Amino acid sequence: MVTTRGGRRTSKGKGATESGDESSQVTDSQDSVPETPNTRRSRRRAAAAKAEPQGEEPSSQESVPATPRSRARAKAKRTAKKKQEQQEQQEEANAASQEVQQSTKETSQKKAKATQKADKNDGQQTAQSETAPTPAVSTDIAAATLLAAEQGHAAQGNGSLRGLPKSGRFWKSPVGARTSAMNKSKPKVAWKVKMLKKEKEKRLRAELKEMQAETERKKQELRERRKKNIERRLANERRGEVVQMITNTRKLKKMSRKQLRSIEKR
Repeated sequence: MVTTRGGRRTSKGKGATESGDESSQVTDSQDSVPETPNTRRSRRRAAAAKAEPQGEEPSSQESVPATPRSRARAKAKRTAKKKQEQQEQQEEANAASQEVQQSTKETSQKKAKATQKADKNDGQQTAQSETAPTPAVSTDIAAATLLAAEQGHAAQGNGSLRGLPKSGRFWKSPVGARTSAMNKSKPKVAWKVKMLKKEKEKRLRAELKEMQAETERKKQELRERRKKNIERRLANERRGEVVQMITNTRKLKKMSRKQLRSIEKR
C-alpha cells in the first residue's frame, strides 16, 4: 500500500492492501505547505472576522495585529506630539520673559525720568541761590575758623583766629620750627662713664669669645670620639671575619658580579 505524506510516496510492505481510512491515504494540504507570515496573518484576520458580530465593522486595533512598522509609526507620532508640546511650553516661557523684560524696562525709564526731573529742580534751586547776594565770609571759611577756635589754634602775630590755609586743609595744625633747624647733637657724657662703658663692652666681648671657644672645643672632641669609634668597630669586624686568600687570578674571571663585590684587596 502506498500513501502520500507531504508529497512523498511510502510503502508499508509487500503484503499490504489498498484498504484503509481516507485520512491515512490523503493528508491535509495545509500540512504539506509550510506556514509563512502572510498565511498566519490571514488566519488571524479570518478568526477575528468570525469572532466579530454581524453588522459591526471590526476595529483596526483588534483586527490588524501590531507589527514593527506600526509600532515605529506610533512611536514617531508620540515623539512628534511630545516635541510639539515642549515647543509650545518654550514659546509660552519666552513670551512671559519678554513681558517681564518689557515691564522692567518701563519701570527703569520711569525712574530715569523722575531722576532727571529732580536734577532739573535742583539745578533751578542752585541757580536761584547763586543769584542771591552772598555774605562776606563763605560757609567753608566760617566752619574752618570755628573749628580752629575750638581746637585752640591762633595766629602767631596778633592772636587773632587763623584763616583758611592755601591748601584748603583746615584740619591740619600750623607748622612750627622745621626738623632741619632742630638741635640734634647728643648730650655730653663724662670721661669716667665713657671708660666704664668701654670696659664693660670689652669684658662682654671676651666672655663671648670664651664661650665660642668652649663650644668649638666640645665639637672637636665629639668629632675625634666618633672617628675613634669607627676605627675600633672596623678593627673588631676584621678580627672576627673569615678570610680566604686568592692566589690564582684566573678564578676572578669565572666569578659573578655578586661574588666580585665581596672581594677586597688588602
